[in-house]
Amino acid sequence: MLRAMRNIVVTLVFVSLLACTGKKGSDSKTLIIGIESEVKNLDIRTTMDMNSAQVISLFSQSLLQINEKMLPDTDLATSFSDQDAKIFEFTLPQDASFHDGTPLSCDDVLASFQQATSETSRIKSAFEDVKEFSCPEAFKFRIELKNPKASFLAGDVTAVRIQPRKIAMSASEAPPIGSGPYKFVSRDSRDIVFERFDKFARYKNGVRDTKPYFFDKILVRTVQDPTTRWLSLTSGEIDVLINALSPQKVVEARTTEGLQVFDKPGNTFQYLGFNLRLPKFKDLRVRQAVAYAIDRDSIIQHKLYGLASKANSVLSPLNYYHKNDLKDYGYDPEMAKKLLKEAKMENLELEIKTSSDRDVTSIAMVIKEQLEKVGIKVSLKPYEFATFFSDVQKGNFEMFSLRWVAVTEPDIMHKVFHTSQVPPGRNRVYYSNLEVDKLVDAGAREADVTKRKALYDQAQEIVANEMPYVPLWYPNNVAVTTARLKDFHLNPIGTWASLLDARKE
Repeated sequence: MLRAMRNIVVTLVFVSLLACTGKKGSDSKTLIIGIESEVKNLDIRTTMDMNSAQVISLFSQSLLQINEKMLPDTDLATSFSDQDAKIFEFTLPQDASFHDGTPLSCDDVLASFQQATSETSRIKSAFEDVKEFSCPEAFKFRIELKNPKASFLAGDVTAVRIQPRKIAMSASEAPPIGSGPYKFVSRDSRDIVFERFDKFARYKNGVRDTKPYFFDKILVRTVQDPTTRWLSLTSGEIDVLINALSPQKVVEARTTEGLQVFDKPGNTFQYLGFNLRLPKFKDLRVRQAVAYAIDRDSIIQHKLYGLASKANSVLSPLNYYHKNDLKDYGYDPEMAKKLLKEAKMENLELEIKTSSDRDVTSIAMVIKEQLEKVGIKVSLKPYEFATFFSDVQKGNFEMFSLRWVAVTEPDIMHKVFHTSQVPPGRNRVYYSNLEVDKLVDAGAREADVTKRKALYDQAQEIVANEMPYVPLWYPNNVAVTTARLKDFHLNPIGTWASLLDARKE
């Protein structure tokens, strides 16, 4: 009742504001991107949340980026080479500059990577195997590793954003200055404003592209309330929302005049995790029973409105390294009961922690009901996300529901399943299998793509059989935009990159 009243009030206030302002949408040369949560900070070196990463991509560059085939491609670098997954060279543009007017040189790239390996860096562990960073020429950057690492370009190099040396090495919070296509202008409680950087050095296949981006200005607008966010889109106060609407609203958007929906399979992996340190989950039959008791097809159809596909691995079918014929745990409540009886766990009780997001808790309630139909007593524990995530990181849970976002590199299997990565690492379920450890270690070193895939195929098969996770689904990437937006195609990774090539009428 209180929630309904709150939404009515929010709606009335919003409509009143529209009546006062008379706004019917921004001018064609301004793009307004809506986001559902506040950007925590714009310091390239410390930010970790997804919204911040998207915003940072507007004003900064990495040497490389992930393309639509989920392979490393040029960003700031105009070309790059890879020698046995151990020595990497990057050619830099000679006409690039930062937004403060200083020319960009190899020394700035060197400083940015040195900062990434410092004690204060959030990604320092990715560069533990670096032997040397160097600038053999003024516009040539070189990295040499101690040992081969096939995932280095896509998984590590893409994570480092290039800044001026004086900012990269500064002890204070870094200002939002980069070499990217848009320049930071201002920020208030609602909007972050960027304007086009006309000196942006844009290269395709090593050739300078002199055609400017269409939009003179980009506004990133935070609208936390879902009702207000929807009304902002339908009124023209926002031009585009990417993965920021509930499935119900996406369905409604398909028949709403003035809107268009772009929907593509995604590479984000939703799962249920077990705390494998607990005796109740050490028996594989118990974990299998939980999987067989969940009707994923029904949840996808009725709760996600078809905007997802069933998962069987942390690597989605969009990924070259995905193994297709993995063991599938289809809905089979009788099998679930049988396994629980064999394990002498007919009276199993478990606790599932989730975030308190309404859509998340709604789906969690359905999973609870399905598990209870096979005799499993479930206690749901929804928490504000920061509290929930802190508990997961500390191992303070029995089961939890989370997702790995935009998975592109198979080396994620090392991060989430290798024995060495148990907390404080990202192997949050405390899974340990020495054969998986060997396979993902070898996969990280193997430069030959075919041989590398064979290694990850074996690792995925073992993980699927041992079930440290219950794979749930891969949510689709969904963009809902004003119908005025043209020449837009949704990036399969869900990034904002393709928005820059669009235009608005």
